[in-house]
Amino acid sequence: MTARTCVCLAFLLLTLLCPGTSQAQITFVVSTDGDKGYVIEGDDISADAMVEMTIRYDSTKLSNPKATLDGGSVTDVFDATPGLITFTGVQGEVGPSVLMRLTFDKLSEDSQGLLSVDGTIRENNGATASTRIVSNTPLFENPAATAGDAASTEENAPRHSSGPELQLVSGGSVLQMFKNFRGERGLKAYIALFNPPPRRTYFQEPPVALSDGKTLVRVTLPAFPGSDGVPDVALYDARLVNLVKGEGSDWVITALPNEGSWNARLIVKGAAKLLEIPLVTAPPVRMPQGITEGTFLPELDRFASKRRGSVQVEDVTTKNFYLAYVFTANYLATAQSHTRDALASAP
Repeated sequence: MTARTCVCLAFLLLTLLCPGTSQAQITFVVSTDGDKGYVIEGDDISADAMVEMTIRYDSTKLSNPKATLDGGSVTDVFDATPGLITFTGVQGEVGPSVLMRLTFDKLSEDSQGLLSVDGTIRENNGATASTRIVSNTPLFENPAATAGDAASTEENAPRHSSGPELQLVSGGSVLQMFKNFRGERGLKAYIALFNPPPRRTYFQEPPVALSDGKTLVRVTLPAFPGSDGVPDVALYDARLVNLVKGEGSDWVITALPNEGSWNARLIVKGAAKLLEIPLVTAPPVRMPQGITEGTFLPELDRFASKRRGSVQVEDVTTKNFYLAYVFTANYLATAQSHTRDALASAP
């Protein structure tokens, strides 16, 4: 019997002895997958729930991370920063369990390169389920964690680290706001989702960019706390064009989102944290002329119906929240273009 099987049986036994636990807390079990990498298993998860994972690993031992989900889809993958991969998965009709696979290129004979695994479950109604991590393979920050040792998963369990752990802080994604939106659909409500939070210290120009492979995006941000000199910037689904000093302590990052990108982002590294800056980008689509508040929803529904009918495989790009995001982004980008043209032609 393999160690992975023992872990699953132990977890199943705990579930049977404590049937109410799975409702309050979802357990992810981390196991080795032979020489291929690792698997992460979870039970009692709704088929349409979003599973958000953050994996930290030793980049001196492992590289080129890849994540897949048996019977489901993996989206919103960020792996541009060595030692860090984040992704979102949906298992679809397979539920109520998930089986994620992580594979790496090994740089060392020592295959134990995982530092930490963190997971979040987000239901369609916006609720977040409590989760914990149990591992039968050593995690560098918690090497004592095993499925049969419940004490090792307590918050006060001893942790070991070669240095301070960098906290990933997200600036907030407009697409995620569309996913979480539960209000009344409409042009004004959707436009409001694009408004940046009042305390945001960085800004994007243009505020909404169409990923046509030509439109550049400029992000201005103040000097990152704890950083010295030029900021350490990584990009996902975009290419760095320029990084220059702006006014005062500001820095200006110019990026070219990949053609068709809807989840391009920047990661800026500081002394104690990683700042994720999701770019507001969307693929260009053909838009009807003269959209008004009254015709917006009918045109959006017509666009969504055509898009879903032309795609055979269900993925994030056929979800209602994504289609509403793309349609509204194109509406706003067109309005931006008309405003710039009017200003340019003004006497």
